[in-house]
Amino acid sequence: MKKANLFSLQVAVREDGRLAFDYDYVKPDVFIKTLNEMYPEFENTYTLASIVRLCIDNSEYLSSELIKLGRVT
Repeated sequence: MKKANLFSLQVAVREDGRLAFDYDYVKPDVFIKTLNEMYPEFENTYTLASIVRLCIDNSEYLSSELIKLGRVT
């Protein structure tokens, strides 16, 4: 079965002890447009796009909170 990565977040510790965040995700609007064109009968397109948006928002919140603590580069 083929898989398509919708969202991933990698958190790493640098040599200086600071955290580095690496995000990789499909843009929700592009995802919706592509799926609607390729698989118009797929009924969970908007739900999946909402999940990706939620993941992005939560990751950005986490990153901003850690920046306040001076732990993120």
